[in-house]
Amino acid sequence: MAVTSDKDIYLESFSVLANVLFALCMFASVLKIDFSGQNLSGDDLIPFILNSFNSFANFAVAFIFLAMYWIKFVAKQSHLVRSDNALLIIWLFYLSLLCIYPFAENLIGNYPGSTVAQVVFSSVWAIIGFTGLASWWYASYAKLIDPALGASSERKILLESLPEPAAALISIPLAFYSDVAFYSALLLVVPANYYLSLRFADRN
Repeated sequence: MAVTSDKDIYLESFSVLANVLFALCMFASVLKIDFSGQNLSGDDLIPFILNSFNSFANFAVAFIFLAMYWIKFVAKQSHLVRSDNALLIIWLFYLSLLCIYPFAENLIGNYPGSTVAQVVFSSVWAIIGFTGLASWWYASYAKLIDPALGASSERKILLESLPEPAAALISIPLAFYSDVAFYSALLLVVPANYYLSLRFADRN
């Protein structure tokens, strides 16, 4: 059953719910930051910071992914004109995965350097990203997108959804190699998104 009214309450309600979940996930990341209750001297503080590399790297990478997923989610939502049952099911699966995110971040934070924790962390990010990509592909297939956007812009948004899940997928085998390789793979999203922005800017 497609929703064909001028005001799609499902689109609006889902957008509000998703934005709340994104905000909660971001706050969960910030609230997890903790410091030793001991008063460390300057000589002791530098080793403490270096030993906390995994925790800080985890926080930074998680926040970057959350921010990028949220920005791209808002952009996609702005181009949708209606929804249907299949799209709502994909979205509900997307939100259920987003709810798992705090568990994945807690896992990698409580077990720094654990290959299993890193694989779970990246797997959650990859599945979330590919689910978001699938939602846009289906919306395009089912013609739920504003026709004024155009086919080329639809493909552009689809390609812009790839860096995050692709980087998460690449990081999984690298987690077995080293922590630096693992986090470096995840941070590939930054140059990848920059490259795509330049590429499509040249076409405009």
